[in-house]
Amino acid sequence: MNNLSPAAQFENFVANIFQVMDYQVSISNEKDYDLNLNVDQQQYVIGIKYYRTTRAQMSLIKNAVSRLARSAIALSANKVLVVSSIIEDMSREALEKEFAVNIVDLADLLCWTSPFPELFEQLSNLLELKSLEEFTRKGRHIDCALTVNCNDKARLYSPLAFSDEADMADSLVSELDKIKFGKGAWRSYEIHAEKILNYLFENDLYGWQSQLRTDDGLNRYDYVCRIKATTDFWKLLIERLNSQYIIFEFKNYREKIGQQQIITTEKYLLEKGLRKVAIILTRNGANESAKKMAKGAMRELGKLLIMLDDSEIKKMIELKQAGSDPTDYLFEKTDQFLLELSR
Repeated sequence: MNNLSPAAQFENFVANIFQVMDYQVSISNEKDYDLNLNVDQQQYVIGIKYYRTTRAQMSLIKNAVSRLARSAIALSANKVLVVSSIIEDMSREALEKEFAVNIVDLADLLCWTSPFPELFEQLSNLLELKSLEEFTRKGRHIDCALTVNCNDKARLYSPLAFSDEADMADSLVSELDKIKFGKGAWRSYEIHAEKILNYLFENDLYGWQSQLRTDDGLNRYDYVCRIKATTDFWKLLIERLNSQYIIFEFKNYREKIGQQQIITTEKYLLEKGLRKVAIILTRNGANESAKKMAKGAMRELGKLLIMLDDSEIKKMIELKQAGSDPTDYLFEKTDQFLLELSR
């Protein structure tokens, strides 16, 4: 069994493609790109991004492109971003022109692997491609996709274009670390958690409402919003769990949350209200009794409660800053939760 994450498997697969095609490739030790490539004495740095969704959000891809451009600004090497999603020609060409970075997408990868049946099948299985009919754009040959024409070495990319995104992400993390635990800072934590959610899911959720009371006036949940079917994770919630809405609860406790917090949140979830999913933001996670209670809610009532601690929130912020999709992290966490669920 392959214990590597899908993202790590995709990175290995891309490296393998270059090796099979007799390119000189090596794993990078740098944080911001993944491979070093030599093509006809031309040096390339290769960034690789995996997305569960076939058509990833352009804002994420732009983050990835600009991060690669910024990280390689001092290098004379050409820059290439390889993504597992489809990018329309106009969008790809605009990004290549703006950031002087070549972009290789799924259509290109399908073209590259088509002469190699085993690689083609491996790519299809890795990305869970059910049908190739939706891919109307034909991929480019590798020589075309790696052309140096887009990488204008006479032009220096300014890192200022990346600074706003980096500053926002860094600020969210640093401010989270400053918030104290306990009731005295609960409102500060709640306000900041709202900022984090809007940053992470700005294109995925809408109709945000905070401090909303139920119609009987007895209960109040911290945050509720509607879900857009933008990525595989949100599609899972809508299509499989029949949840059009999602609740967020914020627990600013120093200790791990317990089963009582799960019981309280679970009561807000209603099957006929199309509200069957809650994400609980905690500072230090949940204890074992809380985890068992969450499993019971899923097993017996079909209600999904996801618990995220500070370290996971920071990881998701870092993912988005780097151009990866934070909802892929939620998908993998939920997938693992459901796989381990007993009868």
